[in-house]
Amino acid sequence: MDGLFWDADRGGYFNSSADDPTVIVRLKEDCDGAEPAPNSVAVMNLIRLDWMIGPATGGEQAGAGPGYRDRALRSLEALRPQWTRLPQALPQMLCAVEMALADPRTVVLAGDPSTAAFRALTAVLHEGLRPRRALLCADGAAGQKWLAERRPYLAPISPRPHATDVYCCDGQACQAPVHTPDDLRALLV
Repeated sequence: MDGLFWDADRGGYFNSSADDPTVIVRLKEDCDGAEPAPNSVAVMNLIRLDWMIGPATGGEQAGAGPGYRDRALRSLEALRPQWTRLPQALPQMLCAVEMALADPRTVVLAGDPSTAAFRALTAVLHEGLRPRRALLCADGAAGQKWLAERRPYLAPISPRPHATDVYCCDGQACQAPVHTPDDLRALLV
Protein backbone atom coordinates (compact mmCIF):
# COMPACT_ATOMS: atom_id res chain seq x y z
CA MET A 1 0.00 0.00 0.00
CA ASP A 2 2.75 2.42 0.94
CA GLY A 3 4.98 1.54 -1.99
CA LEU A 4 2.23 1.94 -4.57
CA PHE A 5 -0.09 4.64 -3.25
CA TRP A 6 1.56 6.73 -0.47
CA ASP A 7 1.94 10.47 -1.08
CA ALA A 8 5.33 11.15 0.51
CA ASP A 9 5.00 14.92 -0.08
CA ARG A 10 1.59 15.62 1.44
CA GLY A 11 0.53 12.42 3.20
CA GLY A 12 -2.45 10.24 2.46
CA TYR A 13 -2.93 7.67 -0.25
CA PHE A 14 -3.63 8.13 -3.94
CA ASN A 15 -6.26 6.03 -5.71
CA SER A 16 -3.78 4.86 -8.36
CA SER A 17 -0.15 3.84 -8.43
CA ALA A 18 2.57 6.18 -9.65
CA ASP A 19 3.65 3.89 -12.46
CA ASP A 20 0.22 3.55 -14.14
CA PRO A 21 0.69 5.00 -17.64
CA THR A 22 -3.08 5.35 -18.17
CA VAL A 23 -3.53 7.82 -15.30
CA ILE A 24 -3.07 11.48 -16.16
CA VAL A 25 -3.82 12.91 -12.71
CA ARG A 26 -3.48 10.94 -9.47
CA LEU A 27 -6.47 11.61 -7.23
CA LYS A 28 -7.21 11.06 -3.57
CA GLU A 29 -10.78 10.16 -2.77
CA ASP A 30 -12.14 12.72 -0.29
CA CYS A 31 -15.73 11.57 0.15
CA ASP A 32 -17.17 8.60 2.00
CA GLY A 33 -20.05 7.54 -0.21
CA ALA A 34 -21.82 4.19 -0.27
CA GLU A 35 -18.36 2.81 0.44
CA PRO A 36 -15.82 4.54 2.68
CA ALA A 37 -13.03 6.40 0.90
CA PRO A 38 -9.74 4.47 0.68
CA ASN A 39 -7.97 6.97 2.94
CA SER A 40 -10.65 6.58 5.62
CA VAL A 41 -10.21 2.81 5.61
CA ALA A 42 -6.42 3.09 5.46
CA VAL A 43 -6.28 5.42 8.48
CA MET A 44 -8.49 3.15 10.59
CA ASN A 45 -6.45 0.09 9.63
CA LEU A 46 -3.14 1.84 10.35
CA ILE A 47 -4.38 2.85 13.80
CA ARG A 48 -5.56 -0.71 14.49
CA LEU A 49 -2.20 -2.09 13.34
CA ASP A 50 -0.44 0.31 15.68
CA TRP A 51 -2.67 -0.84 18.54
CA MET A 52 -2.04 -4.50 17.74
CA ILE A 53 1.64 -4.67 16.84
CA GLY A 54 3.14 -1.27 17.54
CA PRO A 55 5.39 0.83 15.35
CA ALA A 56 6.16 -0.62 11.95
CA THR A 57 9.60 -0.85 10.54
CA GLY A 58 10.33 -0.38 6.88
CA GLY A 59 7.92 2.49 6.22
CA GLU A 60 10.88 4.77 5.63
CA GLN A 61 11.45 3.53 2.09
CA ALA A 62 8.03 4.86 1.10
CA GLY A 63 8.75 8.18 2.81
CA ALA A 64 6.02 7.52 5.33
CA GLY A 65 8.04 7.63 8.52
CA PRO A 66 8.69 4.87 10.98
CA GLY A 67 5.25 3.86 12.18
CA TYR A 68 1.70 2.99 11.32
CA ARG A 69 0.43 5.74 13.60
CA ASP A 70 2.65 8.33 11.88
CA ARG A 71 1.19 7.44 8.49
CA ALA A 72 -2.34 7.53 9.91
CA LEU A 73 -1.82 10.98 11.39
CA ARG A 74 -0.22 12.31 8.20
CA SER A 75 -3.20 10.98 6.23
CA LEU A 76 -5.63 12.67 8.61
CA GLU A 77 -3.75 15.94 8.19
CA ALA A 78 -3.70 15.59 4.40
CA LEU A 79 -7.50 15.44 4.37
CA ARG A 80 -8.12 17.88 7.21
CA PRO A 81 -9.39 20.64 4.89
CA GLN A 82 -12.13 18.32 3.60
CA TRP A 83 -13.29 16.88 6.92
CA THR A 84 -13.25 20.22 8.73
CA ARG A 85 -15.04 22.11 5.95
CA LEU A 86 -17.66 19.43 5.19
CA PRO A 87 -17.60 16.77 7.93
CA GLN A 88 -20.70 14.96 6.65
CA ALA A 89 -18.74 14.05 3.51
CA LEU A 90 -16.23 11.96 5.47
CA PRO A 91 -18.04 10.21 8.36
CA GLN A 92 -15.69 7.22 8.28
CA MET A 93 -12.69 9.56 8.41
CA LEU A 94 -14.22 11.21 11.49
CA CYS A 95 -14.44 7.76 13.08
CA ALA A 96 -10.72 7.45 12.31
CA VAL A 97 -10.11 10.83 13.99
CA GLU A 98 -11.89 9.53 17.09
CA MET A 99 -9.75 6.38 17.05
CA ALA A 100 -6.59 8.47 16.72
CA LEU A 101 -7.59 10.45 19.82
CA ALA A 102 -8.49 7.36 21.89
CA ASP A 103 -6.19 5.31 24.03
CA PRO A 104 -5.83 1.82 22.61
CA ARG A 105 -7.63 -1.06 24.25
CA THR A 106 -6.54 -4.54 23.38
CA VAL A 107 -8.51 -7.64 24.27
CA VAL A 108 -6.39 -10.80 24.38
CA LEU A 109 -8.06 -14.19 24.37
CA ALA A 110 -5.68 -16.85 25.71
CA GLY A 111 -6.81 -20.31 24.74
CA ASP A 112 -7.63 -22.69 21.95
CA PRO A 113 -9.86 -20.99 19.33
CA SER A 114 -11.54 -24.30 18.47
CA THR A 115 -13.08 -24.75 21.95
CA ALA A 116 -16.64 -23.85 22.90
CA ALA A 117 -15.41 -21.65 25.79
CA PHE A 118 -13.24 -19.57 23.44
CA ARG A 119 -16.14 -19.15 20.99
CA ALA A 120 -18.54 -18.16 23.80
CA LEU A 121 -16.17 -15.43 25.01
CA THR A 122 -15.58 -14.22 21.46
CA ALA A 123 -19.35 -13.99 20.97
CA VAL A 124 -19.57 -11.63 23.97
CA LEU A 125 -17.01 -9.36 22.32
CA HIS A 126 -19.28 -9.08 19.28
CA GLU A 127 -22.54 -8.44 21.17
CA GLY A 128 -22.31 -4.67 21.15
CA LEU A 129 -20.62 -1.81 19.41
CA ARG A 130 -17.12 -1.41 20.82
CA PRO A 131 -15.10 0.28 18.09
CA ARG A 132 -11.96 1.29 19.98
CA ARG A 133 -10.29 -2.03 20.54
CA ALA A 134 -8.12 -4.63 18.90
CA LEU A 135 -8.67 -8.35 19.41
CA LEU A 136 -5.70 -10.70 19.68
CA CYS A 137 -5.38 -14.43 20.25
CA ALA A 138 -2.72 -15.88 22.54
CA ASP A 139 -2.72 -19.54 21.60
CA GLY A 140 0.96 -20.23 22.32
CA ALA A 141 1.74 -20.74 18.63
CA ALA A 142 4.11 -18.93 16.27
CA GLY A 143 1.70 -16.01 15.75
CA GLN A 144 1.74 -15.17 19.44
CA LYS A 145 5.54 -15.35 19.53
CA TRP A 146 5.67 -12.95 16.56
CA LEU A 147 3.28 -10.56 18.33
CA ALA A 148 5.20 -10.77 21.61
CA GLU A 149 8.37 -9.64 19.81
CA ARG A 150 6.52 -6.44 18.90
CA ARG A 151 4.41 -6.15 22.05
CA PRO A 152 6.48 -7.63 24.91
CA TYR A 153 3.61 -7.42 27.40
CA LEU A 154 1.97 -10.29 25.47
CA ALA A 155 4.87 -12.71 26.10
CA PRO A 156 3.79 -13.88 29.59
CA ILE A 157 0.18 -14.42 28.50
CA SER A 158 -0.16 -18.10 27.72
CA PRO A 159 -3.12 -20.40 27.28
CA ARG A 160 -4.02 -22.84 30.02
CA PRO A 161 -5.10 -26.36 29.07
CA HIS A 162 -8.88 -26.63 28.67
CA ALA A 163 -9.48 -22.98 29.62
CA THR A 164 -9.85 -19.60 28.00
CA ASP A 165 -8.76 -16.43 29.74
CA VAL A 166 -9.59 -12.93 28.53
CA TYR A 167 -7.28 -10.01 29.32
CA CYS A 168 -8.37 -6.42 28.72
CA CYS A 169 -5.31 -4.25 28.25
CA ASP A 170 -5.18 -0.47 28.20
CA GLY A 171 -1.91 0.63 26.65
CA GLN A 172 0.49 -2.06 27.82
CA ALA A 173 -1.13 -2.77 31.20
CA CYS A 174 -3.50 -5.73 31.39
CA GLN A 175 -6.20 -6.33 33.98
CA ALA A 176 -6.57 -9.66 35.74
CA PRO A 177 -8.11 -12.21 33.38
CA VAL A 178 -11.76 -13.16 33.34
CA HIS A 179 -13.01 -16.60 32.37
CA THR A 180 -16.78 -16.50 31.89
CA PRO A 181 -19.06 -14.64 29.49
CA ASP A 182 -20.83 -12.87 32.39
CA ASP A 183 -17.51 -11.68 33.89
CA LEU A 184 -16.43 -10.41 30.49
CA ARG A 185 -19.71 -8.54 29.97
CA ALA A 186 -19.23 -6.83 33.35
CA LEU A 187 -15.68 -5.85 32.45
CA LEU A 188 -16.68 -4.36 29.08
CA VAL A 189 -19.33 -2.01 30.51
